[in-house]
Amino acid sequence: MESNKVKALLIAVHMGSFTKAAEKLGYTQSGLTHMMNSLEKEIGFQLLQRGRFGVSLTSDGQRLLPMLREFLKWDTKIRSEIVLINKQKKGNIRIGAYSSISKHWLPTIVRDFQKLHPDVNFEIKVGGMDEIYAWLNNCEVELCFVSSYAKYNYEFITLKDDQYMAVLPEGYPLESAIQFPIEKVDGVTFIMPSFGTDNDVQVVLDEFNIKPFVKTTSVDDSAVLSMVAHGLGVSILSELVLRGHNENVITVPLQPASYRQLGIAMRSFKEATPMAKKFIALAKIADL
Repeated sequence: MESNKVKALLIAVHMGSFTKAAEKLGYTQSGLTHMMNSLEKEIGFQLLQRGRFGVSLTSDGQRLLPMLREFLKWDTKIRSEIVLINKQKKGNIRIGAYSSISKHWLPTIVRDFQKLHPDVNFEIKVGGMDEIYAWLNNCEVELCFVSSYAKYNYEFITLKDDQYMAVLPEGYPLESAIQFPIEKVDGVTFIMPSFGTDNDVQVVLDEFNIKPFVKTTSVDDSAVLSMVAHGLGVSILSELVLRGHNENVITVPLQPASYRQLGIAMRSFKEATPMAKKFIALAKIADL
């Protein structure tokens, strides 16, 4: 039983007229009549009563009506799922990532991957930790390039440990050029990165019970560097975030050394699309 015939049947019944239904569907009236005759022949009994007052369902047609509607609903769902599966098989990979990762890691990984799979399309969304994990939870992305965080219970593949650095204005008094004691951040004016939602940095502060005076919480990483360079406070950023910066700031590893685990989070590696699995495999061996 073809879904287009069932759809035409329901529209004809709803409109009460072959003429109106044919106009709506873009058929000729004779073409629609032939289609309904073919459907009734396939089923084996009459579905429609035809008369000068229009068309309506027979008692047998009324009996089938709920199931015909359910048939169309599932037909639509199945067709949508087929489109989605084919799209995924063609290699449409949806990724959520930190800004620093989208800048420093993904271009190289994507370039190398497309050399092997030139037909693959990428959708990359950039955001903060909570935002990216929300995208993963809502199935808006397949893969997340983020840091590991205990409250998000997803499969996680670690790619690299990203060391944290104290970010200080030029001329800041230092006891050592090799490391900066994290306790010296306690009570000082602190520029919090990533629009005040940088859970990674907050985890480090909480781990050592450091309570700086957080003066600014609504700026991105590049703005943090600029504000520190202008003497408005100090901050903590990771090596990846600091890669390639040209602001006049001092960067010194924290003491004790602190890191965030960067990697790929996903709902299920087992259920990932074939192309996503290939992309993950390449990311694991990439020179990051």
